[in-house]
Amino acid sequence: MCQLILTKSAAVDKNTGRVIIKNTGVETITIKAGKASKKVTVKVSPRKPSVKSGNTAKGKKLTVRWAKDKKASGYQVQISTDKKFKKNVKSKSLPKTSYTFTKLKTGKKYYVRIRSYKKSGKETLYSAWSKAKVGGKIEVKPDVPDSSCCTILLFYGVS
Repeated sequence: MCQLILTKSAAVDKNTGRVIIKNTGVETITIKAGKASKKVTVKVSPRKPSVKSGNTAKGKKLTVRWAKDKKASGYQVQISTDKKFKKNVKSKSLPKTSYTFTKLKTGKKYYVRIRSYKKSGKETLYSAWSKAKVGGKIEVKPDVPDSSCCTILLFYGVS
């Protein structure tokens, strides 16, 4: 007779004997068969998130939004001018589902990616990175007055 000692995050299907993990994190499962016992550690990472939107805002800013994962304890979001995130990378770790990056360079196209994480004891488990999405191009409109705001007076000297 085999007996499984389970935790609050794991259960066993009585029909198939399969262990079902209910939550993210690190779990140790003890399996007993007669006098012998075996401990198995299972690590379950959070689900890979997806970027909902990445919008440029006035003043060299980029706001990124993503869907909430109830099983994650936080998110790590990155932006970069490089599609492969090898250079010019800005990162931020936070518990909320949106963040605004500031002080960005004008005329540059920024890519966005995100991953969720779960803190389990001393260990942090990360999901895979989402697909890189174009967040937007930072553009600054020059402060040039239109022609309706002023009158240009020309004076010609008479000799």
